[in-house]
Formats: sequence, structure tokens, C-alpha cells
Amino acid sequence: VLQHQHAALGLPGGDQLAGAHQERPRGLPAPDRGLGPLFVQAVEGLGATAVGLAGGPAKIERVRALGATLAVDYSEPGWPDRVRELLQGRLPTVALDGVGGTLGQAVADLLAGGGRLVRFGWSSGEAVPVDPSRGVTVVNGLGARPGAQRDREATALANAANGIWTPLVQRFALARARAAHTAIETRATVGKVVLVP
Repeated sequence: VLQHQHAALGLPGGDQLAGAHQERPRGLPAPDRGLGPLFVQAVEGLGATAVGLAGGPAKIERVRALGATLAVDYSEPGWPDRVRELLQGRLPTVALDGVGGTLGQAVADLLAGGGRLVRFGWSSGEAVPVDPSRGVTVVNGLGARPGAQRDREATALANAANGIWTPLVQRFALARARAAHTAIETRATVGKVVLVP
């Protein structure tokens, strides 16, 4: 959903990806949930290196299938070192974080000096503090007033309609609402969960 050359993606904080290119890897925690799959597709569409983080082999395979250049399992000890190894000395210049907490902090710590941390939530319950001496810019992708994102919404919907983006959706029958909630609570889902009659 990027309209190239410093225009905006149809996502919270998406304008922070403008001008991305191959030498600038992007860190993407939880690319198998919510907005994550769309971020992976957008970053890859720019020709940048998308580093997707997910927990467990099945979710890592899903992240690869979405098109991430690199996929790393954050449930494995030492995963930040694995990211550094795979990037061969390059550091991410943009990290998109909807998780926060310990995982988000580790991602922020991987950012190159002068990089950008784009927050679009903190499902862990806490936002990541960033040491100002590193020169990292923190961008809050949330908090826009209703109606302020109409252009981005239109772009995102057009990209979905045209097949440029494919959101991940896991459906549960309405009669299985309890199972859907359990799956969400245990992080056994991918993408958005939808109850259908």
C-alpha cells in the first residue's frame, strides 16, 4: 500500500517505510498477526529486506510464505544474534512494533543508530522505552482521530481489492466462539480471527 517516493502506506506508521530499499532491512515483530502480514507484504513490495519474527516453526513457515526475506523464531534463545548473523552486519533501520514488552525491547535494541521504531500497539501491555542517546526516532502509529486516515484507508482497501495485499484471516463458526477466544489467548491463531454465523 505504499505509493512510493515519500507517500504513505495505508497502515499506521506506514509512511515511515517510504524510500525503503534493499540495503535497509526492516524488523517486523509478530508478522503473523493483525497488521503484521500486511507490513511484510508492503516491505517486500518496496524491495527492502523484511525480517519477520514469530514464535514456533509453524508460524515461521507462515511468515516465509507471506514473503519475508528472513524469518527468525523469537522463542529460540539468542534470536537477536541470529538476526545479526542473517543480516551480515547490516542493522534494521525501521522496526514496526505492535508487541512491546521484552520482545519489542529486543527489537528496538537491534535498530541501527538513527533508526525509527514505529509503534502500533503493545499487546504485551507495555510500550518499549528507547534510549534517546541512540538517536532512534519513535513514531506512534496509533492515536489518529476518526476520519483522519481516510486516504490511507482507501489505499489499503484498494490494495486488498486488487490482490496486492492479502490479509490473514482465521474463521471460526459463531457456535465455536469459546474455542476462538481460547485460540487467541493461547496465541494459537494467525492473522485476524473472525466469527461467522
